[in-house]
Amino acid sequence: MGRMGILQNIQKNKIVFSLRLYYNKTDNFI
Repeated sequence: MGRMGILQNIQKNKIVFSLRLYYNKTDNFI
């Protein structure tokens, strides 16, 4: 894993985290 791999991992984690936050908000509304 080079530096690029780590950066890609961080970006993936950010996307997953924001998706979880989004779904949590929509769950609360339902």
